[in-house]
Amino acid sequence: MPYGLPQSENPLYGAERLAPDHPLYSLVAPYIPRETDDLKPVPYTGQRRPYAVGHSSNKRYNRLDEFAARAPDSEAESMGSLARYLTQMAKDTEEKVRVLHRWICANISYDCEGHFSSNKADQSPAAVLHSRTAVSAGYANLLSALCKEVDVDCKVV
Repeated sequence: MPYGLPQSENPLYGAERLAPDHPLYSLVAPYIPRETDDLKPVPYTGQRRPYAVGHSSNKRYNRLDEFAARAPDSEAESMGSLARYLTQMAKDTEEKVRVLHRWICANISYDCEGHFSSNKADQSPAAVLHSRTAVSAGYANLLSALCKEVDVDCKVV
């Protein structure tokens, strides 16, 4: 549903009242919330999420994406060893940042519970690397710390 629009300007306002045989029903049906929709966040299980290797349209990154996906957990014991391991195949700064980013995407889960609670977990790079969960600040802090380990200038804004 488009948010922030007044009801009179919202193109889906009233869509739930469309009859299934209405010509527009098939277009808006996927966006109509159902009572059966389970909108609860998925808890972190400690397992890696499925990783789509080679989904990038830029073939330059496919080998890096696959390398990041297959990085062993033993390399993540320290910030320095992880950053050096991941960037060993990178040819330039852009590739270094790409492979670090892809590893973070595959191995760090968003902490929905922490985001909505008043007790925020530690978002330092070391804490995020250890817990494998973070909110936005934790993702940014971890990427910044990994970049610094391999001499890539990076600022968290």
